[in-house]
Amino acid sequence: QLDAHANNVSGETLWGNGKATQETLHKVKEAGFTSVRIPVTWLGKVGAAPDYLINSEWLERVAEVVGYAEQAGLKAIINIHHDGHRSENEPGHWLDITKAATSTAANEAIKAQLSA
Repeated sequence: QLDAHANNVSGETLWGNGKATQETLHKVKEAGFTSVRIPVTWLGKVGAAPDYLINSEWLERVAEVVGYAEQAGLKAIINIHHDGHRSENEPGHWLDITKAATSTAANEAIKAQLSA
């Protein structure tokens, strides 16, 4: 569950759940599933303009969990989760959904990092 967040920072165990392991994904496969949705929050993990660098440790962890799914024979579906939410209490979300279509530089920089 890579979508847990608190105090404008995302973290895998912030809501009391354990970290995903290879065993976890094998059990999902053994239960008969063929795909798994991996919700990811990038809150507090994307740097400022102009580079919009994603925290490398977070990006590596997301890739690791996707690798667990692939090793288990599952298709992995990553969805951004919570990042379009904005409020006065949590202003740090990188995705301002009302401006996403015009945020070409941010979109392209983030897309390039995620597809690498």
